[in-house]
Amino acid sequence: MAITAAPMRSPDEVNLAAAADRTRRVAAVHVEQVLPEKPMNRFLGTPDGEPDVSTHLEGSMKKAAKIVIATVGGLFTLIALIGLLGSSMQTVQTGQAKHETSPTTATTNATPPPPATTTPPPVVTTTETKPAVPIEHKSALKQAESYANLMHMSKRGVYDQLTSEHGEKFSAAAAQYAVDNVKVDWNAQALASAKSYQNNMHMSPAAIHDQLTSEYGEKFTQAEADYALAHLDD
Repeated sequence: MAITAAPMRSPDEVNLAAAADRTRRVAAVHVEQVLPEKPMNRFLGTPDGEPDVSTHLEGSMKKAAKIVIATVGGLFTLIALIGLLGSSMQTVQTGQAKHETSPTTATTNATPPPPATTTPPPVVTTTETKPAVPIEHKSALKQAESYANLMHMSKRGVYDQLTSEHGEKFSAAAAQYAVDNVKVDWNAQALASAKSYQNNMHMSPAAIHDQLTSEYGEKFTQAEADYALAHLDD
């Protein structure tokens, strides 16, 4: 078998072939990165059937640009969806907050119930019943009024007259009730008695004073006798 020697290439042809080979390899690497499912040697042909590297490279770059554009578009779409989802969540939370606060508002604006009225218990008035005054006490009081008004007697003189064995003979209780309840001004009684001694018996003031306070006389108190002498000339 005769061996045919390969034709000799010029340096320019060798450099051109090397540059074309590098270009094919670079294009093949880009195509493999963009479309990894396709075999790398699709664009690698024999010297007799060598494809147009620039055409395939341009097509690959267009596909890569479309993929990048689609990816970027998808990314913007995803961002828009996330923003829309966040706005929806904020709207739902706002609606829930309004729904939660609405009962409180309704409760606050509700008219309060009227205050309960309580009827106070009836006031029970108790009337103290005074014991009945005995007949003897009433009679002694009538006699005391007569002695005081007609004879201008002192309180002690009226008492002694009511209880005397030679007088009215009332009990001590009846006589005491009479002198305690008789409506008499004892100072005026002493003055009236003093003027009677002065006008009828022409007695001195000192003698009148002694007669008014004497145990055997009118039996007025010292204060009552002093009042009578002080107003004797009125």
